[in-house]
Amino acid sequence: MRTKEEYYEDTLKNRALLESQEVLNCSCPYRRCEWHGKCRECVALHRYHAEHLPCCLQPLLREKITVL
Repeated sequence: MRTKEEYYEDTLKNRALLESQEVLNCSCPYRRCEWHGKCRECVALHRYHAEHLPCCLQPLLREKITVL
């Protein structure tokens, strides 16, 4: 379990990361998708329909599963 200080430090690091355009760019290959670049809405829709993960998250999950 993280201490309050560790949590605070992690939060500061995450805020700094979000200032980078590279981190904020949408990595989905479907550029013509209505929700391309609107990641918050895209993830919300995928969660609601619970059919599959957004394409941008599939490689991440595939790597994690391969390790298992």
